[in-house]
Amino acid sequence: MTVECPEEYRTHEHINDRFPISINEHAALCHLIEKKLLAQGCQIKLRLGDFFQPGVLSLGSRPRYSFLWPTTLICTVVSKEVKDVFINNEITGVNFRKVDIDGIGKHEPWDDYPVVDDSIAMLDLVELTEKEEDPEQYGPLYQMVILFESGYPPGIKIVNRCRKCGYIEIDNEDMEISLSSKTVPEADIFFLKSTRYIVVSDKVKLLMEKSNFSNVSFQKVGWDS
Repeated sequence: MTVECPEEYRTHEHINDRFPISINEHAALCHLIEKKLLAQGCQIKLRLGDFFQPGVLSLGSRPRYSFLWPTTLICTVVSKEVKDVFINNEITGVNFRKVDIDGIGKHEPWDDYPVVDDSIAMLDLVELTEKEEDPEQYGPLYQMVILFESGYPPGIKIVNRCRKCGYIEIDNEDMEISLSSKTVPEADIFFLKSTRYIVVSDKVKLLMEKSNFSNVSFQKVGWDS
């Protein structure tokens, strides 16, 4: 999301603790926060899995690329150059928020990680790496917040829908990476619904290629008019 959590809720136990809560507790908390955000002039509907700003970023290596795909922050992080190019060319469907850089490992991204026990998860490995003393020297970095999503792609089957929380269980075994004019939002960049695939217009693709942005590639999406 593009908004920060209201200050009085930032220390709330259910905001900071990942331990599950009941549907009723979740709905009540969402209602209170939505009401507070509305009073601040922001009308928004909270969804399961939403993250408030600011994003806190830890990286196991120095950020040398235009696009970063961190394991410690479930989003796309980009350089200031990417942000400026997108804004200056009026790319729609995306917003940018500066991330708080918590730690940067003393490695280059092309280096091999130190050999550790296979049971060590990537998130733990990021935390175990020796950190730079001044991580902010590698900033600023920005979370790329994508604001829209398409309709469901062909082949998606809805297995179950929770009547209380609205969570939809999806079977994507037969999913096609394809779109139609009826399922595409009016934006230059958006998510393919039910996935984390980022879809961009030709305008964005050409702009990114012209700018020589690194650590990103393109796959053509099927189209059914």
